Amino acid sequence: MRINIIMLFCFCTMQTVAQQKHFEQIIGWRGNDIELHTISDKTKQQSCTFVVHRGSIEAFVFNNEVKVIQQFNIPLKATEKVLGGFIRDSKAYLFTEQLGRDRLHNWVLDITTGNIKDYFVKFDLKKEKAVDHLSGGGRFLYFTSKSKTSEFIIYDFTSEQQIDTLRYQFEESAWNDLTTGAFSRIASLEKIDLEGDCSINKAVRGNKLYPRNDTLFLVMNNHRDSTLVFSFDLEHKNVNNWVIKHHTGSSVPLNGDYSDNSFLLRNKLYYLLATSDSLCIQVVDLYTGVINRSYVASKEDEISFKNTPIMQDGGTYSNGASRELGKTKQLLRKMVNGDVVITASLNDNNQVEVVVGSFARMTSQLNGGRVRPEGGPGSPMVVAPAGGFYRNTRIKSAGFKTLLNASTFEHIDGNIGNTINEKIEYYTGGIKIPPQAENLFMTNGRYYYAYYDKTLRKLVILKL
Repeated sequence: MRINIIMLFCFCTMQTVAQQKHFEQIIGWRGNDIELHTISDKTKQQSCTFVVHRGSIEAFVFNNEVKVIQQFNIPLKATEKVLGGFIRDSKAYLFTEQLGRDRLHNWVLDITTGNIKDYFVKFDLKKEKAVDHLSGGGRFLYFTSKSKTSEFIIYDFTSEQQIDTLRYQFEESAWNDLTTGAFSRIASLEKIDLEGDCSINKAVRGNKLYPRNDTLFLVMNNHRDSTLVFSFDLEHKNVNNWVIKHHTGSSVPLNGDYSDNSFLLRNKLYYLLATSDSLCIQVVDLYTGVINRSYVASKEDEISFKNTPIMQDGGTYSNGASRELGKTKQLLRKMVNGDVVITASLNDNNQVEVVVGSFARMTSQLNGGRVRPEGGPGSPMVVAPAGGFYRNTRIKSAGFKTLLNASTFEHIDGNIGNTINEKIEYYTGGIKIPPQAENLFMTNGRYYYAYYDKTLRKLVILKL
């Protein structure tokens, strides 16, 4: 009887996945080095998915119903790496680079005519250090830093050969917080440009860069009880900065060891401070610094504002198992001894789901049978897929989820359903996917998940 139930469950699971498949295209490529990159236009009504493998790119342009309206084949040199791009005025722009060359290769795909043009754009970094890059919003951005002048530089590509540059020189204290390195310091930050849920691996970083239309927000948590915010206006090339004071001293003692972090959702900052004695969560207005809501629990308290038990996941000897932590002080101990992480996302009911937890770094992390190196401060820039989907890799973490009203930020009782990321992990269980071959993107207000099935050698897009 038990075997029959399991078989029925597996059959239903397969049927559910099959019903969700929105697009399939046999590519025929083998190997584990296949990449997927997905870019969108500013309004998220069109998207383009690039399937990359050993000197060739298959590009699929989709309309707002994620139906193919154009297809391209692009040749690629063996040493050429895909960076990303954008869609604007019925054209898809793709940028690639070759190591050691002082130029970028810009491919322009005309969606209306099906024609392809390519240009070489002069791009000599000289004494600058590559930091990261970002696709979307009708532009492609490339970030560098310059140690000698304490500069953070943003290169803004918006057409075939047009590059706008925004340079900002940091004051010494903020530059030291932003950068790492003994002799030649390099900016150390994490860009939060993902659709869906942000992985713990990315959200744990203290310096995070958030794109918001024509503005970038750099949010820095390096000093207790405060958040430093920089606003980079790309359209007008202005930079502003301000400090948000969290005033937790009245509820959480300011002495002793601590760990804090924050996460930006819309125009609200979700701030978390943990000490060995207390836990404090705040919802703060990004622009005014007004504290809209605070939640505090001491080490002896039951956390009244959590919607799930405190669960511990991962670790060297856990073998993927989870266990419940019964006491708040157990969680606080892990938070103070490691790092804290907080993320926020909107669910289908326009409620805010907040994840609060601890984070313990591991030198090697396993993801679905695929080992991915963890980038650390001062590491060279890793070329990550545009539109890349990031799972929570095998880490040691402990935490809980809480549900808030999106307008008043009051705590809401009730169960929290599966997140987008959890649904994807459920759908793709047992499917062999190359490490860089999965994307999550949004079109016309709906999530779509693209992946390359290594066994079937096909591109698959699921409608979530």
